[in-house]
Amino acid sequence: MNSKMLSIAIFIPAFIFSCTVEDEIGCINSFDCENGFECVDGICIDPQSGVPDKDTALQQDESVNDSSQNDSAAVNDTEKNDEKNDEKNDEETADETIPDEIEPDENINDPDIYSPDETADNDLSDEVLTESDETPDPDIADDETPDADTNTGITCGTLTCGTHSYCDDTSGTPECVCESFYQDMDGDGNCLESCTLYECNDMAWGAANYCNIKNGVPTCDCDTVAGYTGTHCDECRSGFHTGGFGYENECFEDNCIEAEDTFHGWLDCWGGQVCEDTFGYAECVLP
Repeated sequence: MNSKMLSIAIFIPAFIFSCTVEDEIGCINSFDCENGFECVDGICIDPQSGVPDKDTALQQDESVNDSSQNDSAAVNDTEKNDEKNDEKNDEETADETIPDEIEPDENINDPDIYSPDETADNDLSDEVLTESDETPDPDIADDETPDADTNTGITCGTLTCGTHSYCDDTSGTPECVCESFYQDMDGDGNCLESCTLYECNDMAWGAANYCNIKNGVPTCDCDTVAGYTGTHCDECRSGFHTGGFGYENECFEDNCIEAEDTFHGWLDCWGGQVCEDTFGYAECVLP
């Protein structure tokens, strides 16, 4: 009885081991192979041709593939676990950088601490309210600046300007300004004609008459060489004579040649008279 139990005890582990090994490598001994095949390194091989049994070779290849797939799955699981650990570490680092919430000041409602500032704010508010409640001047428009001189109190309403002038306060100070074509070059407050209006007979033929402002007064500088004189250079000096009809504002030498000129002459001797200029001027005389 004891020997039978011992045999069974030995047979069962051997049978289990044989099944396990056979599942992994295909065969353990030649009894696991078909007739005519021998078990060599866990594969059933024909001893004559050396060709392995197709079933055992296929079984071994499937075992190898299963092992490779298991290894790949293990590697993928490891990589996923590493990524999860990295994300967790990043979240913990971000949480550490977020500052703690600022706790409110426990003394903010303490009247002993904040009452002085509140009093100052109230005073300032009263001051602003007082300024805003001031009644505006009804005589001054919101968008208009008064034209009074801040230094003298003079305005265009009280400033009196002379002839050909008017009051201007665009510069901020009321002052008298001359009208167009008038001037006050000496600054005495009197606006007189400018050379644009002052006539100096500057259109006379052959003359060089022109206007100048002297001491604030327009003055004509006459071309005396050409025979012009007078306040407006419209007169002829001694030895010259104004021309005839159409040439009254021009001066010519006072001799018979100019006096009897067809165009600008002023003498027309008739009744037997002739022109003579013996005394320095042209005149008609009887021969």
